[in-house]
Amino acid sequence: MDFFHDYIMTWWQAGILKLGLWAIGLAIGATWPNFFRPLRPVLWVVFAICAGYLMYTFWPQMMNNHITP
Repeated sequence: MDFFHDYIMTWWQAGILKLGLWAIGLAIGATWPNFFRPLRPVLWVVFAICAGYLMYTFWPQMMNNHITP
């Protein structure tokens, strides 16, 4: 199996994926808050790096209004 290939989703499939990730995130946060408390700074750094990378990668596509392969 090749899990690392391109996927094409409709808007509602992406919405279902986001809703599921949101739900598991809330469940983990509500269940194990003391476990993740020391890791909060690391998680914020990981988030900032990922968000920065995605903005850097997708900004030209958003500004040119077309998708490049």
